Amino acid sequence: MTERLLFAKNGSPIVLCGGTALHSRYDPQAEAERYVSALSLDKSLTAFILVENALAYLADALKKKFPRSRVISLHSSAFYSQGGAEKASRLGPAAVWTPGKGIALDDFLEEILDGTAFEQIKLIEWRPGVNAYGEKSVRLLSGTLEILQRLHANEVTKKAFSLRWFRNFLRSLNLLGGAVSVQKGNCPAVMCASGPSLEEALPLILQKRKGLFVAAVSSSVPALLKHGVAPDLVAATDGGAWALRHLYESCRAFYDKNIVYAAALSAALPSQLDGKMILPICDGSLYQQLVLRALPVPSLTFPQRGMVGAAALDLVMALTSGPVYTAGLDFEHRDLYTHARPYAFEPLIDENANRFFPFYTRVFEREAAIRTGNANRVYKSWFKSHRARYGERLFTLSGGKDLTLPKGRMEQTPVFTRSGTSMAKNAGESAKVILKNALKDSRLKRQLEDELGEALAILENEPVNE
Repeated sequence: MTERLLFAKNGSPIVLCGGTALHSRYDPQAEAERYVSALSLDKSLTAFILVENALAYLADALKKKFPRSRVISLHSSAFYSQGGAEKASRLGPAAVWTPGKGIALDDFLEEILDGTAFEQIKLIEWRPGVNAYGEKSVRLLSGTLEILQRLHANEVTKKAFSLRWFRNFLRSLNLLGGAVSVQKGNCPAVMCASGPSLEEALPLILQKRKGLFVAAVSSSVPALLKHGVAPDLVAATDGGAWALRHLYESCRAFYDKNIVYAAALSAALPSQLDGKMILPICDGSLYQQLVLRALPVPSLTFPQRGMVGAAALDLVMALTSGPVYTAGLDFEHRDLYTHARPYAFEPLIDENANRFFPFYTRVFEREAAIRTGNANRVYKSWFKSHRARYGERLFTLSGGKDLTLPKGRMEQTPVFTRSGTSMAKNAGESAKVILKNALKDSRLKRQLEDELGEALAILENEPVNE
């Protein structure tokens, strides 16, 4: 598709795309204002995402009606990041995405919409542009909708769990007597999730175990142990109390071993981890950074993904510069199998079975509820769109694929070292004092209030349970 700039009758620049004018040839400003007036736009909107709006006339009309709003422009053609077209758009490069911008669309929208409520965002198509770019526009539009759905899902999760995450954070601090720092390695690594295909991959992992760094999400540990694979690291990032069932299994299996637990400080962690080697994971929030810096506690920082597998993959990619394999990262079921077996929740199902509601009926209904839910589709979509972020050193390991390890020199595994910091048993209470003092700083107060919300009451009224 060939684009070029020309001028309307009133002297304003417009874009001609394959012979089609994407703006009025007479008065593009008036055309855009009529377009905006015809839309039913709520006054509470604070962000507009424009798809194929060509030059900035639609954005100008929106800014006139919503002067405090943020306007973002998405294009399927790199023409709008070049020379005269970029200058004519007037939005500035920070608010415009085109192919070849150097950042994935997901990352661009996540960054620019950070802190914007989903219900305050409006997606608007510029029909002349969408029609001109055809299939490219359809892909851009559907991709944008998927990203917005994921961002909305993350927003809902954060709102629902923020109070629990903050309580978990304060309690987790009391367990960090064995906190460790890490020196990055360059060995091959495998990240084990708990999908059904993990069972196929485990014999191969066991065969190549020497020289391979094995990280496991906590729910996959029973399956690993059944096949004789002891992980080097267990990742615990789930904030729900149900996740404790998985960690209890790990604590029983490794009670006398120096295994490393990579633990999100907002995760639900059992008291059995007290004094264990814990690699703390900060979610990047201001309140966590302030506390960890003041105590001080070594940590790695990764954003909240809302997905255990994504958080574990971020972690493993940061621990080694070598190739990384995933196993059990399925996002789908195999008949009634939702996870690799054994699985920590199965005894719960078995315990509650009876002749009116037998075990297989319970399993069938649970599988159907998960399969028809939206979670697996959202997770799969996220990984598909973010695959390029991990580069060429990420591989999927399944039953029919070989696990090829580098030959020659010995590769370095990640090295974990106890920090030596003496953590008081009441570190959670110390954190509350740190945050109370931070709230007195006007530069920090608003962001802390936005992050903590209802959890602010905990600072005054609720003791930290050890």
